[in-house]
Amino acid sequence: WILIDRCGKHFGSVLCYLREGKVTLPKGRQAIQELLAEAKYYLVEGLVELCQNTLQGNKEQPLCVIPVVTSSKEEERLIQSSTKPVVKLVYNRSNNKYSYTSNSDDNLLKNIELFDRLSLSFNGRVLFIRDVIGDEICCWSFYGQSRKLAEVCCTSIVYATEKKQTKV
Repeated sequence: WILIDRCGKHFGSVLCYLREGKVTLPKGRQAIQELLAEAKYYLVEGLVELCQNTLQGNKEQPLCVIPVVTSSKEEERLIQSSTKPVVKLVYNRSNNKYSYTSNSDDNLLKNIELFDRLSLSFNGRVLFIRDVIGDEICCWSFYGQSRKLAEVCCTSIVYATEKKQTKV
């Protein structure tokens, strides 16, 4: 008996390569590097070359791609063609009809950060869209089956004329 003290995470891929001479590489640069380490350990030269060639030609891919809407027609096309739920964030800091406070900027930044975290967490399951041409300063819209289900506008603003803070 020979004891092989290795993590079994990629052993199936190594075994598949040895049996069939080909293997579907895992997704992500880190996973391919892990498989490369296993292939080197087991001295499987063909798999080592496959992993190295993939890593050399595989520039780091973005974790997710979020379309930025540039027209209402484009927005409608994206929402209508999606089979997944859609979350759209409108943020328009250049809307000059309001005076801004530091709270306004903080709230807007918090919404953008939340949108980014959600888009990373639910990538592939939900379509996230950014809209920078809408009239609202900050507004979330939620769509399902190609129709709007809910909308939440969420910016703290100070009206320039009345000087009172209005939270929406």
